[in-house]
Amino acid sequence: MDWLEFMDGRFVISGIIGFAIAGTLFYFVIQGLTNRVLTALQPEPNTDLRMPSWIEKQLPNRLDDTVRDLRDLGFFANRADVDDRTLSSMVHLAITESLERRSFNSVIPGRASGWVDLAQRYSIGLLKQPERDLLTLAEDRERVWWQDLDQVQPGQRPYARMIESWAAISRGAFQPTDVQESWGAEGESIYVTFKHAGSEQLFIHLTSHDTMLDTAGVRAVINPLIAATGVQFEIVGLRGTPDTIIALTAREREQLELRNWSFAEPPVLVL
Repeated sequence: MDWLEFMDGRFVISGIIGFAIAGTLFYFVIQGLTNRVLTALQPEPNTDLRMPSWIEKQLPNRLDDTVRDLRDLGFFANRADVDDRTLSSMVHLAITESLERRSFNSVIPGRASGWVDLAQRYSIGLLKQPERDLLTLAEDRERVWWQDLDQVQPGQRPYARMIESWAAISRGAFQPTDVQESWGAEGESIYVTFKHAGSEQLFIHLTSHDTMLDTAGVRAVINPLIAATGVQFEIVGLRGTPDTIIALTAREREQLELRNWSFAEPPVLVL
């Protein structure tokens, strides 16, 4: 091989290497530009649940009728000193804060999306009447119990606190005394006892690592005890969750059913 042939070979190899390097650089440049364009075109996720001011100003107006109707049914008796317009504004602020807190602070991610959806529908006035009623009544703490059910933890007395809270919203129909809660070995069972009208009652929660309060089970124990008063604990809830308890007479329940409410029925015992 003479000197010229050797140099020609080197130029060919250098050309191939240069072409490969240039092609690689061109690929990365194009890929980078493409990613930047796609990122620019992709809308940012909407994590801000704050509503436009013009909608926010109108929402209390939409709650006026709801507040007035629920007051006619006996709710918000503890706010008799506040007119309907002022109360609806107060309720609106409380609902907004509650939905935002439940949306972003949910310990179970799957639940958060449901609260976000509810908050967004509330912000644009698309709630159904029972949903709007329930969110409104959640602010009447003397008549309504609305809690996260996922709170069965050792040392927290979840059932004892729940029973005491239900007594507070029963308008005197349910008056338990000596409410006690004890946990079995390794937390496999929870034993809840209380006295009512002189007789001792027992409720057992078989945990099996279930951290959800059994509202239906507790209601099944309590309602027969207070049947003579005409008041019964009713279970309702947003998103199909039995997390809202209201003590109602049969007439009050019928009036809420006229507003398209639905209630969880007690299980039927087949013998």
